[in-house]
Amino acid sequence: MRTKKGMRFIKVSIILLLVAMLVAPADAQINRRKVKKNNRAMAKYRGKKNRFTKQKRYSYLAFSVNANNYLGDIAPKAKWGSTKLAFTRPGFSATYGYRFGPRYTLRGSLSWGRLQSDDYKVADPNGENSKYRYVRNASFRNDIWELSAVAVFDLFKNEGSYLSRVNITPYA
Repeated sequence: MRTKKGMRFIKVSIILLLVAMLVAPADAQINRRKVKKNNRAMAKYRGKKNRFTKQKRYSYLAFSVNANNYLGDIAPKAKWGSTKLAFTRPGFSATYGYRFGPRYTLRGSLSWGRLQSDDYKVADPNGENSKYRYVRNASFRNDIWELSAVAVFDLFKNEGSYLSRVNITPYA
């Protein structure tokens, strides 16, 4: 049986994780004022048309840490969405992208994660609905690898470099 301190720790951990995920993308906004000032100065300039040249091509590398959890029949309760947080396992991902035109980007990603569950550790041996799953004693552990390649087409041209982006960038 879980204690109040244990449940409080889980709740606080989840809240901190959510806050960390919401704050992480904010680092892209740090130089926003400086970029806006430069954009205003560039908007007043009346010279040659700004083209996307080879010097404006760029590549990027990103890493992420994920959480993987199993939802299925090897669960604490016989209902949808029942899971045990103790079986949450980390996942890792690396992404590489290359922007080679004002509308075109190629992006590749490699991800790894692990799923696992165990009837013996999850099911209640005295529960009316779960005692049969406890006796079944099914368990598994699987590693999941995902390799993806994505071609991105921006609907609006961005003739600038990575320092000056357009306000809205819908892509297909």
